[in-house]
Amino acid sequence: MIQTVIFDLDDTLYDEIDYCKSGFAAVADHLAKLPGAPTAENIFRTLRRQFDAGNRTKTFNAALDELAIAYDDSLIQELIHFIATTPRINPARRQPPRS
Repeated sequence: MIQTVIFDLDDTLYDEIDYCKSGFAAVADHLAKLPGAPTAENIFRTLRRQFDAGNRTKTFNAALDELAIAYDDSLIQELIHFIATTPRINPARRQPPRS
């Protein structure tokens, strides 16, 4: 018997930006371990810049191209897994509307 259903609709329970920042940090730390890769900080900034510019579907591809990091579909899938499973986030705290 289902007793509870929890769902999130864009910033309802979890702030999207916090989720992405945490996921991008995990991805950046992972990519920085590749031989010859830039620093995690540089990778993170590049990911954020792509995301903030509105690139929401090919963020990893565009960032890796910009950073001159070779990739294939397997690496992109690995990064998608990282961003989906590693964020450390807390439920969104919404301010009550002002009257």
